[in-house]
Amino acid sequence: LNLLVPDVNAIRSGRKRQLRQPKGLLANCAPGDRLWIREPFRLRDSLGNYAPTAAIQRDPRIWYPADGPAPPGFGRVRFAREMPRACHRAHLLLNFVRLAWLQDTTDVEAQAEGFADRAEFHAAWDAQAMANGNGFSISGERIRWCDDPQVTVLGFEFLDVPVDQLRDCGASSPSIETGDRPCPSRR
Repeated sequence: LNLLVPDVNAIRSGRKRQLRQPKGLLANCAPGDRLWIREPFRLRDSLGNYAPTAAIQRDPRIWYPADGPAPPGFGRVRFAREMPRACHRAHLLLNFVRLAWLQDTTDVEAQAEGFADRAEFHAAWDAQAMANGNGFSISGERIRWCDDPQVTVLGFEFLDVPVDQLRDCGASSPSIETGDRPCPSRR
């Protein structure tokens, strides 16, 4: 699941407990599914010309912008979609999945999305829709608020541990350190 820094921070702080996405592949998810979070990240400066997977083989240290300003030695921010799975640090455990019409979002649901109310959610939805494709989804569907598209609503529990470590260590595993550190090891 590709997320932006504000969404990552809202999830990590507990302000965001559900999210809406244009209807698509996520509609096939079910309660109990785990989604690994892809988030923006930085590689070491010296590895800026490498693909992320090749870069982390040479130097596995990365920085997550959600943790604040990068220390010296880290390059440009990479898009979440570029994050290798080996570098993810958390995932979402789905509690519910349902389809809904966007404009049926209530104030209570907007608050679960991390917004003060429905009006603030509406404004943020349209700003994101316009920034990501001039109001169209990747598949060409209109996704602005006024179009009232069908969306997938995902309710989740945030698990601050990579999927592999959860499988190996159990849900009571401590959080992984963040920042200037190697990607979590894959087993």
